[in-house]
Amino acid sequence: MATWKDDEIAAEALRGVIKARRPLPRKYLLLGVPIVAVSMLAGMFFFRKRPEGATTGVEIVPAAVSVAQANAEETLRGTVEAPAPAPAPASTAPRIESDTPPPVSKPVSATPTEARPRDVTLNNARECLRVGDASGAIYQLNLKRAHALEGAEEQEAQVLLARGELAAGNMADARKKFEALAFMPSGTPAGTDALMGNYWCQAGTLARCRESELGQVAGGPESWGRAVALFEQARRIEDKSGGNLGKLEEARELYQRALDTRSLEQATEKDCVVRLTDLANRIVLDAKYACAAPNAVFHKVEAGEVLEKIAKKNKVNQGQIKQINRLSDKMSVRQGQVLKMLPGDVLYKVDRTHLHASLYIDGVFIRRFPVGIGPGNATPVGTYTVSTKVANPDWYYDGKRIPFGHADNILGTRWMGFSTTETHGQGAGLGVHGTAYPESVPGRKSKGCVRMLNKDVEELFDYMPQGGKVEIFD
Repeated sequence: MATWKDDEIAAEALRGVIKARRPLPRKYLLLGVPIVAVSMLAGMFFFRKRPEGATTGVEIVPAAVSVAQANAEETLRGTVEAPAPAPAPASTAPRIESDTPPPVSKPVSATPTEARPRDVTLNNARECLRVGDASGAIYQLNLKRAHALEGAEEQEAQVLLARGELAAGNMADARKKFEALAFMPSGTPAGTDALMGNYWCQAGTLARCRESELGQVAGGPESWGRAVALFEQARRIEDKSGGNLGKLEEARELYQRALDTRSLEQATEKDCVVRLTDLANRIVLDAKYACAAPNAVFHKVEAGEVLEKIAKKNKVNQGQIKQINRLSDKMSVRQGQVLKMLPGDVLYKVDRTHLHASLYIDGVFIRRFPVGIGPGNATPVGTYTVSTKVANPDWYYDGKRIPFGHADNILGTRWMGFSTTETHGQGAGLGVHGTAYPESVPGRKSKGCVRMLNKDVEELFDYMPQGGKVEIFD
């Protein structure tokens, strides 16, 4: 059996006969010192951190890193939305607005599907155009991945590129692009957009488009082109109305149809909301005007009648009668007084994406308000029924009652709680309420409830009956 050198040394050590090793000659030591020093300096130079941007030789960058860098560059340009942070793990704590446990969430697929590059291109271009960033839209549609689009996606990309040139004021380039797209099928959203863009460029301005052209596009499918045509039709009718309420009612309907497409660019949408709100005040909420939509009902107060009885008979909220007829907080009415009412379904539509909500009575737009919601899916999509209404609410949290007016009560001046028996129980603990933190509206800081400014939630409270609907959507 072979014996290793270390075994021999160990055996000698045990016997106590191991000999002391003689030191190396001095010349070897003197020679080794500079060798070690040179090696250390070389190592320090090789491994020291290189200045940012410096390269040595060929640097191999993984493909994933290249994609991340490209996305980061686009984000800095403002043409790509920064990726949303990963959702926080689900909490078992009760929602902050209520002592009711949070609803049970539906199971999520274990293999989420990532958006395709082409989806990112089109979505980013649409959003850039929506917010008025024409150069950002053009940049997105000129990226390499945009050239890989085919079929309907490629057609939409060409229409979006033409819209970008139009929004940027490059009328000659926009006209050339829209002319090439003018023969697309007008029964599709992209075809309707191309037709509207072509008419716009041929006329030179939107205001010079013919009524027949606007009418043709307004009859198309939901799209930017249809929304633009409806808005322009409404604006012309309003401007020529001379104060005629019948004409103004016609304009109001067209403005709402344009708004409901959800396809208007942001600046035009704001203008549309302002005009709609003004017409709602002058027509729908005017105590003397017998509007056709929603269908107005008038009641002459008889001797001994009180508001509660009148409201119950006509199936409307007392608060609605108060708002429309400008009654005092005492809700008192007098004999012979004529009251206008708007019986019909009340719907409050909450847009999670853009942080606003709109009130409708029998499908007619009344108001739009800014709202605050929870981050991610804390405010779940669905349609809910208002089951409880409380003015000046106490806040019940963690088994404790925090009275209205207390500094720690966050609910503001009104509470409208959702039914817990619908939408898979997701309404448990959720509702619409005011807030002690007005700076959080609009925003995404709630634990799931829909927050409103106190002055806004008080107006909504008057119109919203028990049994009214709240629709939350993206």
